[in-house]
Amino acid sequence: MQIQQAIKILKKPILWYIFWIFLFVIHLKYLSHYVVDVPMDDEWDGYFYMDGSFSSLFSINYLFAPVGTHLVPWTKISISINRMFWDLDFYLQKIINFFMYGGLIAFVAWVLKTKHLPNKYRFLIITLYLSAVNWWTLHRADTNAYLFYNFFLIASIALLSRTGWKMFFLACICVIFCLFSFASGVTASILIALMYAVHLYFFRPVKGLERLKPIILFIIVILGTYFWISTVPVQADPAPKAYPWNIDWWKHFIYLIGWIFGIYSFNIALNIFCLFLAFAGLLLLTWKYFRDRSFDDWFFLTYSAAVILSLALISVGRANLTSVQAKSERYVIFAMFFLPSLFYGYYSMVRIKIRSYVLIFLSIFTFIGYVEYFDYDAKYKPYGIRMRKGLACLKSDVFKETGVCIDIYPWGLRGQMENAKKNHIHFTKSL
Repeated sequence: MQIQQAIKILKKPILWYIFWIFLFVIHLKYLSHYVVDVPMDDEWDGYFYMDGSFSSLFSINYLFAPVGTHLVPWTKISISINRMFWDLDFYLQKIINFFMYGGLIAFVAWVLKTKHLPNKYRFLIITLYLSAVNWWTLHRADTNAYLFYNFFLIASIALLSRTGWKMFFLACICVIFCLFSFASGVTASILIALMYAVHLYFFRPVKGLERLKPIILFIIVILGTYFWISTVPVQADPAPKAYPWNIDWWKHFIYLIGWIFGIYSFNIALNIFCLFLAFAGLLLLTWKYFRDRSFDDWFFLTYSAAVILSLALISVGRANLTSVQAKSERYVIFAMFFLPSLFYGYYSMVRIKIRSYVLIFLSIFTFIGYVEYFDYDAKYKPYGIRMRKGLACLKSDVFKETGVCIDIYPWGLRGQMENAKKNHIHFTKSL
């Protein structure tokens, strides 16, 4: 009787929220301890010092100047605000990004509640998201582009899965924001428009003015895509490409799929098993969508398709570099959002007894994959040490002689440092 009462108490959502807040605070404690007010790697020139662009904060030319293959105006706006009020404090930006990450996870939790994902799986998923699995993303200032992309992607699909013109126009705004948040936003927006048209015209036919919605969405996406293509240089990413008919693409893609379950291992058999679990869940979800044709099913199917497409495109651009690179934690933020669709797909299994066993196994397997990332200190400390060494190097005679600080940038930094000092960037005041 006491056990049953304890279980009943643990099922109360208020206890979940308290537990999530506890994890969030612990996470923030370690993050704030190890992050440093200094740029890292391509932050030196990619987002902050490109062509001395700080002289034109908030200008259209600056906001929509491509960063490699990406257009990231929302990231540049956040950086510009930081520059305006705090002289671009990298430490502060990382803390702000962490609260943005917390907001994204809270938003996902709310959306999953409205989409009727069973509470126990929602609790597991959100708990895993609050681990340090995204330590790489949160250790940097420029990667809030990943957060903007995921937020507007989820918001777009969630709003389109609701009825009414008000929700539709809000969704269109989010699609535009998604398209201009990251390179993946372009292909994701096209995918959303296609799947929305198929849903309304073939699976849930509508009449009258409602039939105009997919056309309006397509026009918006086509115009946005045209602007993106005309703005980003064709050779913005000169790295050789790999495609699904290349074995290197498949190896890279399979390793990325492993991140859905928090798997860092390079064991190819284990990652292939992850691929099987993911696509079996996707097939079950597709079957449920064909059977019920509901907007909730459409949401999870479109959401999961966008995640898979994003991982596939990452493999196109990165597989020819090295398959080892696929196990960089920078890609977790794109893969992990497949989990809600995965659990929703397996939950759709008709045979209740088999479904229970499968979901128990899936929950345990996923938790084991993520469990090491609850050691926040172990995950944040090494990169934090690198940044501290790099900052110390900038103050040293070695940097004055060589212009190189290998811990924070693999090549010379004289030009970037001159630009940083000229613009009175916050970290230069301590040098």
